Amino acid sequence: MTKLETIQRDALSLPREELLALYRTLRESLHSPVHKGESPDSVAEALRREEEWENDPSLGLTLEELKASVGR
Repeated sequence: MTKLETIQRDALSLPREELLALYRTLRESLHSPVHKGESPDSVAEALRREEEWENDPSLGLTLEELKASVGR
């Protein structure tokens, strides 16, 4: 098992709150610039929606619900 596989396995076994904390830390560590074609407003909106979902996961869709909504 590679180091990455070990980290992934261990991360996925964390309780939900700890996994979300790890996710936020990794996301913030990337400091990725806005990609070509993305406005700062669209990035801000995506981050707002993400925070909203983190506070109320019932707002999200399962993969199956998403597929059904696009007719797949």
